[in-house]
Amino acid sequence: MKQKISAFLALIFFSLMFASFASAHAFVVQSNPAQNQQVNGNLKHVTIQFNEEIQPTFLTLEVLDQKGSRVDTDHAQRNKKNRTVLENGVKKPLTSGYYRMNWKVVSADGHAVHGTIGFHVGQPTESAANGQAFSDASSDLPGVDQVVIKWLIYLGLSFFFGILFFLKFFNPARNLPIYQKKALQRTLWSAAGILLLGVLLALPLQVTRNADVNWLHAFSGKAVGETLMATSFGTPWFLQISSLILCIALLFWLFRTRSERTVRGLLWVLIGLLFVFSLSKAFIGHAASTEDQELRLWAVAADFLHLSAAAIWIGSLLSLLLFLPRSVKNNDSPELQKKIYWQTLHRFSNVALLLVGVIFLTGLIGTLIHLTSFRAFYTSIYGWIIIIKAALLLIMLLFALYSNMRAQKQGDFLRKSVLGELLIGLTVLLAAAVLTNVSPPVPKAAVDEGTFEGFSAKFNNGKPTKTAHPPTVLEDPKKTIRAKEKSYVLTLRVEPLKLGPNTLYLDVLDHGRRARNLQQVVLKIRCIDMDMGETKVQVPLAKLGKGFVVNDAFDMKHRFLINVHVLDKDYQAVDKDFIVNIK
Repeated sequence: MKQKISAFLALIFFSLMFASFASAHAFVVQSNPAQNQQVNGNLKHVTIQFNEEIQPTFLTLEVLDQKGSRVDTDHAQRNKKNRTVLENGVKKPLTSGYYRMNWKVVSADGHAVHGTIGFHVGQPTESAANGQAFSDASSDLPGVDQVVIKWLIYLGLSFFFGILFFLKFFNPARNLPIYQKKALQRTLWSAAGILLLGVLLALPLQVTRNADVNWLHAFSGKAVGETLMATSFGTPWFLQISSLILCIALLFWLFRTRSERTVRGLLWVLIGLLFVFSLSKAFIGHAASTEDQELRLWAVAADFLHLSAAAIWIGSLLSLLLFLPRSVKNNDSPELQKKIYWQTLHRFSNVALLLVGVIFLTGLIGTLIHLTSFRAFYTSIYGWIIIIKAALLLIMLLFALYSNMRAQKQGDFLRKSVLGELLIGLTVLLAAAVLTNVSPPVPKAAVDEGTFEGFSAKFNNGKPTKTAHPPTVLEDPKKTIRAKEKSYVLTLRVEPLKLGPNTLYLDVLDHGRRARNLQQVVLKIRCIDMDMGETKVQVPLAKLGKGFVVNDAFDMKHRFLINVHVLDKDYQAVDKDFIVNIK
């Protein structure tokens, strides 16, 4: 018993750490023009590239001047050759001034995101340049309607799944006419009704997000048609509705048949249809938007098993609470009742351990695929919701373990414990409903941070070209420049600072001494003034402070940006930019 409890606690601990996974909604990788970039008035078209494919409908890309007048051709579309690119044309030569691109797309996971990118033609006035703000994606917190509808789907699926699993695998009165009991029928019909209501409401909800309209306009025939026929939401939604209609038809049959063989077959088919429903859910969400196609299959499979295992676990608690005592009371002998009662609980305990193992493994797979960093757990809204969910699951586990140990001595406590565990489980489903509508943190490399004034964003990975803290420029081969980042101090000297091979003296200091807890140091070197590609150098840790030769990077008399990326053994990443002027 102690070994089971220890294994159970270990599995839950890891599942709490990795209980949810997701990929961020679509975010901007680069744009032309870039944020705050200075361009000439002959701009013919504008483009925005995202990290993933975007939906072909419900696209917006407007180019507005300082007066708010549109200067685009009103032909925003997804690029035919690259489905990650949104593009539009510009009507006429642009006069000097500040312009902004207002964009909106629906990402692969079905979430609508929007933002603004500002640029200027000619030299901008200070007020114009400072008066524009960059925004990317919609609000971090989902709307109440999004959370409620997703919660209804999770509730209905859990109750439906759990009751069917109880009837098939845990019910001690399988040979009795339990399927004619009004209480069971009402509960199953309620579960199916909640699930059907949630799926039906999900369609107009998706329309409100895609078309950016309120609920009063969510039933427009054109918008509904485009959502169902031209976005990734349509096919899984049709599959969900079809499986639910079949489930409802089979329930009518189940409650009217008198054949035990038919009942067993119907239960298998119903459970199979709910697995199909769970699989279709995995194709509407973060897992389906995984950028790597090879990993997408793993992400979808993990999401499917994760949802199914959680639904069965939580739904089975409801069945134990409502139907186990009634099934046991059908036996006259108190001793026999007690024996059947604990045999059922023992059987459920073994299955619950398996379910927790599935939750752990699928959560771990999803985390390895999607999570940007451990630091995101406590630095983002998404991470805090995971922590809350983990705390609720831990309390839920404690209820289960305590009741398992004490129930034989205090029979009344089992009902209270299962009820408490179930209520917390319902709260966990609510947290999951919030979590699935919140975008995970954007990877640090994709954040559109500023660099420095006056350098073409075309040769700067599409990043903004203005910041209050430009990198230090190194122009003297005898000089060592220093820069502090987090708890480290980075130093750099380059000799002879001329065309051809150069020796770089790079050091990473921690409290005045060379840092010893580093995993890797990587340099990325690229020309700022023209597009010459990028040179990547893996720095041997033994060479820090001693010098190492770079042969092929500095082959023109221009300014070069050296990005230093440091990763220590605590997985803390440090990035710092330096500029060297090759003469």
